[in-house]
Amino acid sequence: MKERIDNIIKMEDHLNKLQELVTEVEKMREKWAGAQIDFQELISYYNSSVWRDDVEAYDQGTIPSDVRCGVLSEDAIYNLIVEQHSLAIQLIKTAANILDN
Repeated sequence: MKERIDNIIKMEDHLNKLQELVTEVEKMREKWAGAQIDFQELISYYNSSVWRDDVEAYDQGTIPSDVRCGVLSEDAIYNLIVEQHSLAIQLIKTAANILDN
């Protein structure tokens, strides 16, 4: 009988943990989906002559030093593109594994 109760308690813990996780993932999915407008705007900026002009202005020292300019780093935007792509693939694989079971 003790094994049965221990197992029920364990499974109840799994249920509660997974319900909480699903709720968190859904909230993050909604935030990520909503942020895609910002992502597309960032990519458009990165691929534009405006970005290149801003980089040149930064390199020439005409951008005030108190302005945050991480967006002018090629690596920062490129790394974000790669990270988002990689995360999307990982999520697809996770979803496929869930659907297979």
